[in-house]
Amino acid sequence: MRILLISASYPPATGGVADYTQHLAHAIADFGHEVRVLTSCTPRPVHGENSDAHVEIVRAVPRWDLAGVGWILQAALQWTPDLIALQYVPTMYGRGGVAPGIALLPLALRRAARARIVAVLHELSMGWSLDARRAVQAIAHRAQLRLLSLGCHRLVVTNDRYAEQLAAMARHHSGARTIPVGANILPTASRHEERAAMRRQFGEGAGLLIGSLSALSVGDQPQDFLPVLQRLPAAHLAMLGGLPGDSPRRPKIERLARRAGVADRITWTGYLPPTTLSKALGALDVYIHTRDVGASTRSTALAAALAHGLPIVAYRGPETSRLFVDEENILLATPGGPEALAECVARLLASAELRARLSLGARELYEHHFTWRVIAQQFVEAAA
Repeated sequence: MRILLISASYPPATGGVADYTQHLAHAIADFGHEVRVLTSCTPRPVHGENSDAHVEIVRAVPRWDLAGVGWILQAALQWTPDLIALQYVPTMYGRGGVAPGIALLPLALRRAARARIVAVLHELSMGWSLDARRAVQAIAHRAQLRLLSLGCHRLVVTNDRYAEQLAAMARHHSGARTIPVGANILPTASRHEERAAMRRQFGEGAGLLIGSLSALSVGDQPQDFLPVLQRLPAAHLAMLGGLPGDSPRRPKIERLARRAGVADRITWTGYLPPTTLSKALGALDVYIHTRDVGASTRSTALAAALAHGLPIVAYRGPETSRLFVDEENILLATPGGPEALAECVARLLASAELRARLSLGARELYEHHFTWRVIAQQFVEAAA
């Protein structure tokens, strides 16, 4: 089968959708399908291009507005794919997420091509607000979803809550298939000596090492780490990885850490190559996930922690899937305050038996639901 993935974001651009598209493309190609990715022009040289040896990357989309729809149609039709999958995040295609061209693209493709049309909805819409500008954006996002769903044979979402919301927004559609996202950082083998050296980098003599990946992303609550460090004076915190938007939030967290008296026990790594980042994850005793929506199947960072078999503490939130079972593959803290998070971390660090059980449960959960092979297989089956 010939499968075309359309995404404005693709490596070397950073971000969850870029990583998702690349991993999905390669996992689908591993099943023997012919895969092409249609994406934006890349303004700088692409390093590691050999990683896309089995997938054709067309970096030629000049724009993603209404004027660009015709060009995208032409490029798609020339290849005559059997399946076309659009990766959708409103803000990826238009200012404030207002992107009528992308909303109309599935309808145009459905009329012009003989392919199955699928949209993978990584985000749905902005929430309602009393602010006039944000309210207009929320209305536009919902209108776009309805238009987009009209043109698609199938919709794919990354968590059950999105499926429920979509059912209310697009009642005319037959429904969405929920498929989790995979890990953005895959496990790398690490020797005992390498793990010990990595731990020393995060604080000489640190007896307990806790950490999180891309902990300044939208929805994360890095300030909630501070009560954990106050509760556990022997613990050191590794803030792993980084995003282009880190800088506005980091100084505020650093000021709060100094006031709390824990700044000397926090290490900010900034960007790390994937192999180094994997080894850093493998050095942790406990992984902490502070996303306000809870443990969600749309978090690539959480999937990475599962892939590395880490004992995980996270909030129980509105997106917490039934796949996450408290005390079996994760430890879930009651939302509402960091004190509950700190209590769970302290409990986990005090019990080697509980850590071992959660570590085994995390690996089993990852193998059954979060590997890219499983995700690609579910995606092709859902889209067929």
